[in-house]
Parts: sequence; structure tokens; C-alpha cells
Amino acid sequence: MPEVSGQAVICFSNIEWGIWKQRHHHLMERFARANSVLFVETVGMRAPNLMSGGDLRRIAGRLRRAAARVLVRGSGGSRPASLPRGLSVHSPLVVPFHDSAAWRRVNSRLLLRDLRRWLAHEGLQDPILWVYLPLHLILDVAEQLPHRLLVYDCVDAITEFRDAPASLEDSEARLLRGADLVLASSRPLLDRCSALHPAAVYVPNAGEIERFASESALRPEPSDLKDIPRPRVGYVGAIREWFDVDLVRQAAERFPQASFVLVGDDTPVLAPLRRLPNVHALGPRAYEDLPAYLGAMDVCIIPFRQTALIRHTHPIKVYEYLAAGRPVVSTPMAEIRHLVEVDQADAGEPFLLALGARLAEPRSSAAEARRRASIQGETWDARFRVVEAAVADRLALPRSRAAEA
Repeated sequence: MPEVSGQAVICFSNIEWGIWKQRHHHLMERFARANSVLFVETVGMRAPNLMSGGDLRRIAGRLRRAAARVLVRGSGGSRPASLPRGLSVHSPLVVPFHDSAAWRRVNSRLLLRDLRRWLAHEGLQDPILWVYLPLHLILDVAEQLPHRLLVYDCVDAITEFRDAPASLEDSEARLLRGADLVLASSRPLLDRCSALHPAAVYVPNAGEIERFASESALRPEPSDLKDIPRPRVGYVGAIREWFDVDLVRQAAERFPQASFVLVGDDTPVLAPLRRLPNVHALGPRAYEDLPAYLGAMDVCIIPFRQTALIRHTHPIKVYEYLAAGRPVVSTPMAEIRHLVEVDQADAGEPFLLALGARLAEPRSSAAEARRRASIQGETWDARFRVVEAAVADRLALPRSRAAEA
């Protein structure tokens, strides 16, 4: 029997439901098995740049999704066939001027209206508020919406993002002081959160181990890889300011016989790689197809720059890589030091030497099995049991701080 059931859970995400699948999605899908979950897509951290094609495409997509969902359900949420039962997604229409008090008031009224409609439609009240984006706007809404618990699931050093508003440091501190439960996905994040919330709980990231293990071995090679020669060095994930494009350039030039396959968003960060004939930027692919792509790689890499953001991160992709049985070469991150099957090497010559050694190895079924065995138990189901128990403990208290507010 689930420890938490019959609750309304409203998740304020810092990403969209979209093509990527992160901790947010895995945990909310599991909550939705016995609860009603509303996944509120990100309200953004900065004002849109109307001269940016990427921003204009995101605005158009948000408007389309919002219109479609209002048509599907008057509650302001949607439950398309692709979503699990019990889970709805809301694309809020707000103006992301988060450092403007006037716009915060307007946005909070708009968001509160939509949340109240959804709660009324579900016949529920006093939700669990689950926060990934600690903006003052979200906390203003939380103060005006009666709730059972206020939870902060800290998955990034969020103030270190390039687009973070000036007020984010203060608003995150406000949430840490007021939350009933704080979770942290890495030990550096746990230390960071514990300064203001000493009872923060460490819940590391994980992967869908069985899925990536079985499907990477059984699914046919994707058609867009058939003309890309082996050996293939693969990367799957976001390609943003933390992606070390210069390190990938060095690797592609050092190993011209290898094909470097990048499965991720096509951003200006990739500009220095476009002239290289052995770099193939495929763009994003659906999460459901990622095991097939990983199964067709020979080595997988995590080439991240050593920034404050990355020093606090816990990459989910490492579990997916290992579940697919692939050798992994990564720049150093504290949170994956325990993974003995990952070669961690500093950017530059150490990384290139480690990659060269892995490229020289023949494929081995025994090595693939060893890599998969090294992460047994590192699953989202196991992590959710820890999360659910922590929530159940807080719900069992006679009166939460949220209820007293």
C-alpha cells in the first residue's frame, strides 16, 4: 500500500513536461499512482528576448499548449493519453518579470486562479506544494493557497544559472526557511540547504535501470545513425553553458576516426563544432528512444565545465549510460565518485587519454554486465520509497508549519 495516497500534489517545475525526463517527471509519475498531481510547467526565470528565435518558438509552444489544455479541460490542466492516470500538466501564462513587484501580483493572481480551478475540478483541497523553482512568485502563491505541506526538492544550485533573476538568492532562502520538508539530490546541495534547513534529506538521483538495460540491447539501431561510422562517442542531454564545447572539439580532433554523436538541443553553444566532419549534432530525441541510441554508442561522455552549477550537480545520464552497458568518461563531479565504472578525468589531456583508452577496448558482454551490476538498486522506485516515507512522516505530524501559516 502507498504511504501517501488521496492527496493533491501541485508541482512547480523549473522545466517543461516536454521531451526531457528528469527527476521531476519520475517522482511526479510515481506520486500520481495514488494521488492527483498537477505538474505546473516553468514560469521562466527571465524575461523573453523577442529578438531570439529560440525564445519566440518557446512562447509559441507555450501558447499552443495552454490553449489546447484549456480546451481539453476547463480546469487549466490537461491529461492527454500520453500522461499517466492521475497526472495533469498546466502551462501557465505569466509574464516573467520576476523582479517587478507589480508583475508578481498580477502573475500570482493568474496562477492562483488556475490552481483553484484544478483543485475544484479534482474535488480536493489543501494540496502538497512541491517546488523546484523557488521564485518569490511561487512563494507568494503558496502563502495564499492553503496547503498540507510545502516541499522544496533542490536539484540544482539554482542561483548559479546564467538566467537567474537577481532576487533568486533571497527567494530560495525564503523557501528554505519556510519549507516543511527539504530534499537535496547531491551532497554539495545538502550542505548548501542545511545552512538554512538543518533537517534537509539527502535523496540522490537515479535511473530507469531495467528499461535502459533491456531496451538498449534489444531495440534496433536508430535509422539516423546507420550512416555514422563507428566507433561512436555519444552524449545525451542538454547542451548549454555548462557543456565543455572546447573539450569535445579537442576530442574530435584527437580522434578523427571516431564519430561524436550529440543527442540534445541544438544551441549556439555548438557553433565551434559545426565545421568538424566527425561531429554529428542530431538534436533532441524522445526519452522513449534514448535506450536505442545509447545501445548504438561505443563510449559515452559527460564533458562538463567545472562551474559552481556543475560542482553541485548529480547527472542522471550517468545511470542511463551505465544501464546501457556503455563505458563512461566524465569530467570530475563529487556526486559520482562512488561509481567505480566511470572514468573521471580532468578536462584536457587526462580526459583525452581516458577516452582514447576506452575507444581502444573491444566490446565485451562481461564488461557490459559489470557496468549494469554496479548500479543495481540505483532506481527511481527505490528513491521514491525514500521520498514517500519522508512525506508521510511530515503528514503524520499533528500540525505542520504550513498549516500554522
